[in-house]
Amino acid sequence: MLISHEQRLVTLPAQAVTTRPPERDNSYTNSDVSRRGEVGVSSKRSNNAIWKLVVEDDETPVQTVDHILSRYSELRKGNPSQYQKLEQIQTDQPFASVELQLWVRSAWSRGLLPFLKSYLASEEDEEKFFRSSLDVCLFIATKSSLFAITSGNGYRILSDYVDYSFAFDTAKKLIANNFKEADVREITGPRTGRTETYRYGYSISKSESFGKVWKRLVGRLDSTRLGPKSYLRAIIDPNRPPALELKSSFVLRKSLDLRQLISLVHELEALPEPTKEHALELSFLDSLYPVKPKGHREQLNRRLIEEFRLYLVEGKSIDLDICDPEDVAQYYAGTSFKLGRWPILAADPPEKEHLRNILLDKLRVEILEDSRLFYEKVKSMRLSYLPADEDNESHRVVHELHKYFHAQVQSNGDTYFLLDKIWYRSQGTFLENLKTDFLEETFDAPDRILLSDLPGKKPWTAKDEDGFNRNQATAENYYYGDKIFAVSDRGKIELFDLLLQDQASGVLYVIQVKDGFDAKMRDACSQIATAADVIESDLKHEKSQLRAYYKEWAANAENSSSTLTEEQFLALFDAQERCYVVLAATKTDFTRETFETELPSHIARREVITTRQELKGKGITFRLVHTKKGAATNVQK
Repeated sequence: MLISHEQRLVTLPAQAVTTRPPERDNSYTNSDVSRRGEVGVSSKRSNNAIWKLVVEDDETPVQTVDHILSRYSELRKGNPSQYQKLEQIQTDQPFASVELQLWVRSAWSRGLLPFLKSYLASEEDEEKFFRSSLDVCLFIATKSSLFAITSGNGYRILSDYVDYSFAFDTAKKLIANNFKEADVREITGPRTGRTETYRYGYSISKSESFGKVWKRLVGRLDSTRLGPKSYLRAIIDPNRPPALELKSSFVLRKSLDLRQLISLVHELEALPEPTKEHALELSFLDSLYPVKPKGHREQLNRRLIEEFRLYLVEGKSIDLDICDPEDVAQYYAGTSFKLGRWPILAADPPEKEHLRNILLDKLRVEILEDSRLFYEKVKSMRLSYLPADEDNESHRVVHELHKYFHAQVQSNGDTYFLLDKIWYRSQGTFLENLKTDFLEETFDAPDRILLSDLPGKKPWTAKDEDGFNRNQATAENYYYGDKIFAVSDRGKIELFDLLLQDQASGVLYVIQVKDGFDAKMRDACSQIATAADVIESDLKHEKSQLRAYYKEWAANAENSSSTLTEEQFLALFDAQERCYVVLAATKTDFTRETFETELPSHIARREVITTRQELKGKGITFRLVHTKKGAATNVQK
């Protein structure tokens, strides 16, 4: 019996079952299958999720099935209670150039028995709670591709082999930019994700897709794109095309029997590439997609930690940022940072350079020189800190070191990003689109992101951000704010590193400073976006937080000589325009050419673009400004 998603029962791990389930016959035969397709049961099944599986270059689709089953058998030997026995049901092979393989496994559920067991009047009634569910996986092997449909928890049998780009690549060839539902993960801004439903068909623009990962989209099939001999055209009403659901699988929301589904698979294999016009319209689908297979994620973790080792011992470049993914603001306001038991001195918070110094000093040479030993050591290490104004060690925040990593790595010609503990792979033309959009927004847009300079900006001659901030704050109309925190409903927030009142233009520049244009820009952009939200909100509520902040600001040693009164300080924020700025320092100028060759960080580009979009949507101005390290900078008067 094929169990539909609607009929699926919750499957509990077998080790959780303490009462022996009743004996049942779990064998399956061809006659059983044929009988179950008789009178009263429709041969059609609606909303079939079609998975495409990755077939390696040196394998055939059938060999990939063998590989999946062999791997499952190995997992079962190690944990038979979690990986139930798979049994093959023999099927006819009526379809030319297609091989079917049908595999099932049974699982037991106790339902509410653990919750109610002690209240049952009779132990004999316990048996009534036991239910068997069936996980089904049908492999469909064509000459060049491998597909599958599943029911129950059959998906878990093949999840490590799914081609997660298939659904969205197919969508570009079939779907109209007219959507009804969307599940979105957001990797910028205050939200982590949300579900959207649209009252009418909604067209998504590329600009609003920045910072989003599409987990699921539901839209309409574009029947105008089907050729005259299209199989889909023959089974749908072109005037009322069915919905397509895109996630890690491809779903045509229409009831199909197996023969029709096989025909659909053949059509999906043969779909022509989209026209340039249609590809551009749906270019928002070229985004970041989570890496799902556990084995692949483990490979990327090993690759990143090996690059981290080479950064330590050989000084090789690495696009790596260190930040608490659970609470960015708390991390930046934190104190007493430790790597294991070792204090990280002069680092509030630590960056990759601080980790390099302490690990080179503390780790044995044989660990630093051995990839395996170094990987095991890093995976076992903990980074901890105390939240601001907290001296109780029991409140120390502790995470595994590698969970603080945010990075970009290359593997087998593809680019991957580790953001907030999740690995993402760039899809389609995402990186090329990102570069094009960044260059356009930075240099060519009417309100371009890049400022030519800031009035009174001094050369970067200091060894770090703190030194630059202290020196720059001595310039006329600049004010120091590094590591001075405002108390908000988001915790302690650093409102700015520097504040600039431009007397000539009437603009107030709220500035975050960052050494480099790499993964660190993620922190800088997050800080400036949070500061903008806090400041703009407070200006609508009588400046209560800014008033409290002034007391902390005036008490800081760097501001001890300032004659700025509280009312004068608050008046700065009444400027006719407030501009929120990230000032980035690099050894090379910001030009189109250097962004093509010397400043390759996709994370930095993406953070600048998404911050621009996020703040622009709130009516807040965001800009980027550059200063060159180690050389005098022309001062714009």
